[in-house]
Amino acid sequence: MNAIKFKHKFIDKENIVIIKHYGNTYLEDLFKSAKALYSDKNYNQGAVGITDFRDSNLKVSKKDIEEYLKLEITEPKAILTRWAVIVSDPESTASGMIYQMLAHKHKVGIFSTWQGAASFLNIKLKESDVELFLKNKR
Repeated sequence: MNAIKFKHKFIDKENIVIIKHYGNTYLEDLFKSAKALYSDKNYNQGAVGITDFRDSNLKVSKKDIEEYLKLEITEPKAILTRWAVIVSDPESTASGMIYQMLAHKHKVGIFSTWQGAASFLNIKLKESDVELFLKNKR
C-alpha cells in the first residue's frame, strides 16, 4: 500500500482550501494534487488557499515551477485569488520564493508558520482548528 503524498480539505466557513503534502514532492505530485483539487465536488474557485509543505521536501526545479504555473494559467478551474505556502526547510523555501516571483496571476506569500499564512490571507482559522487534518496522513 502506498502512503499518501498529499490531501486537501475545503473549509466553507472560511472560504479556504488547505493542501497538505508529505514526503518528497515532485512536479508530478503537484499536478496530481491540483487535479484532485479541481475534481472535488466541494471545489470553490473563489477560495483562498494554504499549501503546507512542512512535512514534505519540495524537489522541483525552476523549470518544474514554470511548468506548474502553465497549468494554473491554462486551467479554467485554477484558484487565482491569494495563496499562502508554508515551508520549513531551505530548499522548499527557495522553491516557494521562485514560485512567488513567477506567479503573476495571483498573490502568493511564503511563510514558516500557520499564523503568518493566516494573517496574509486575512482568515481567523487557527492551526489548532485543523490540527487533526494536518497530522493525520489519511
